[in-house]
Amino acid sequence: MSLDKFGNSLQHLDISWSSLGDQAAKVIADTCGANMQVLDLSGTTITEAGIKTLLLECHNLRSLSLTSCRSAPRDLKRVYSSVNDIATLRSTLIPKGKKKR
Repeated sequence: MSLDKFGNSLQHLDISWSSLGDQAAKVIADTCGANMQVLDLSGTTITEAGIKTLLLECHNLRSLSLTSCRSAPRDLKRVYSSVNDIATLRSTLIPKGKKKR
């Protein structure tokens, strides 16, 4: 997955129903994390570790879809459609001492 050309300005990304997972999450976090606002990962193979990677780097997320993610824990498989939803997810998965800013 290469985001070199548009990564710095990319705000919306839909990679739903692809075979991409944690490695793609790392690329997204490293390349577009600062600007990413809407991310659809429905049906991907992302795991809890990949979700944490995104939450640590993508501080401007306002929508995150994890529905039907085959490798994610069942209780995380849903659409997080607001900043508050994502903040709750972030505080659930990432201990306070691990947060970046």
